[in-house]
Amino acid sequence: MEKQDPKYYQTPLKDCYQEISRIVNLVYKKNIVLSDGQTEIAVTRGEMLTIYQYPKKLHHTINALLIHSKRFGDKKSQFYMTYEQIAEAVQCSKRNAIAHIKELEQKGLIKVTRNPIAGLPENHPNTYELNLDWLEAEPEIIVTVSVDKVDSYRDIRTILIMKAFPNNEWWNIKEILNKAKEQQAVKMQ
Repeated sequence: MEKQDPKYYQTPLKDCYQEISRIVNLVYKKNIVLSDGQTEIAVTRGEMLTIYQYPKKLHHTINALLIHSKRFGDKKSQFYMTYEQIAEAVQCSKRNAIAHIKELEQKGLIKVTRNPIAGLPENHPNTYELNLDWLEAEPEIIVTVSVDKVDSYRDIRTILIMKAFPNNEWWNIKEILNKAKEQQAVKMQ
């Protein structure tokens, strides 16, 4: 504001700073980004299968993180996501979202970088990186879906499952998962 020419505004400088602060806080609170992220994402059958080797109570959270990483991940596959967004995507409370993230982090399934802003009451959203034991699935199927809102992640999961495991294969998910794990173990030997 100090570099602005005063002839172009009449608002007192104190009010300008308050408004700037209000807008910045709102941007961080709502996690507003300059990019809407990818709206078309591709998820493989192996990625969907990977989710199901972990505890069932974490499936929706891992799914939300996977979709969000596909939409907003950088070249290192790191991405920002607020606890509010996780709760919205999973359709759970913020408290459960925080608990799930802590559990995933403790199990080493995600890497979390917390970014506090010194001197401000708000923090940047955490940066996440998935560290899952990715499985390959036979046949490998790539499913492309449109995703435009965080609150649709849970519904997108259903679409991904139906397309990645067609013809009621989903009913045999345990067998498919065990076969994929066996094939991965053979490849690692």
